[in-house]
Amino acid sequence: MTEIDLSAWVPRGVDERAGAFARAVVARADPPSWSRARSLLWAASRLCAFALCCGLDPEPSVVLSSALIERFILVGTKSWSPAGRRTLRSDLSFLAKRVLRVDSIIIT
Repeated sequence: MTEIDLSAWVPRGVDERAGAFARAVVARADPPSWSRARSLLWAASRLCAFALCCGLDPEPSVVLSSALIERFILVGTKSWSPAGRRTLRSDLSFLAKRVLRVDSIIIT
């Protein structure tokens, strides 16, 4: 895929550690366009901010676990519309599959 420069993206409303995490995992996911990358960056930074509030380390295997994603959707997005929650869940699931699949290939 095309290399997208994610260094220019600055997170708003979350800790810089969440922004750094988002840039790292989205770069590994290799999104096809800047628009898709921006959606994934936003979703990953919000998920990581939630994980940090829970006292978890910002490690991909922890933050992108299906259990934490579901917990975030249930607890962290109560006021969102069902469509917004579905989109967020889809983005995070896509990211988890791409990033954790890469990790498992490297580990084996």
